[in-house]
Amino acid sequence: FLMGLPDFISFLLSGVLLGIVTGTDRIQEDKRSALPVFIIALSYFVGRYFAYTVLKISSSYSQNPAGTFFWTLGLGLWIGIIYILMQSGSNGKSTASKALFFGAVIFGVNWLMNHVFLFTIMAFDFDLLVRVGIDILFTTIGVCTYSTLVSGSASGTSLDMKTTPSPLS
Repeated sequence: FLMGLPDFISFLLSGVLLGIVTGTDRIQEDKRSALPVFIIALSYFVGRYFAYTVLKISSSYSQNPAGTFFWTLGLGLWIGIIYILMQSGSNGKSTASKALFFGAVIFGVNWLMNHVFLFTIMAFDFDLLVRVGIDILFTTIGVCTYSTLVSGSASGTSLDMKTTPSPLS
């Protein structure tokens, strides 16, 4: 409960702020691809399991592997959903700047503040900062991977399922 409470508060605050920033009174007809959700979630998931197994960060991975699996997967999916909702704010930027902006600023600052809050209920642990750094790095890699796939869609090489009208039609 104590470990989940800061995450819950952070995500609730993110959701409210996201609604305030991106919410409108009109129904949007925008059909977005679910591809970034899965790519970002997979990248986050791989990064977190790298931290669990190779870097040996402190976690409940060894005591509760199933719970940790679903929690990590859920967080990755949530990060991907936030990216989809915030994606329109980063149009026109390069792949690298789009990935860095979302990974470090949108996700990273919030995630760092979440973990700083953890220090109020538990002793400082350097592993928490390593965890934040790995999460930011692999989230940024996920966004960069998705953005690269989408930029390839202009030449017809992307896996993105969006259909865009041709300029000639």
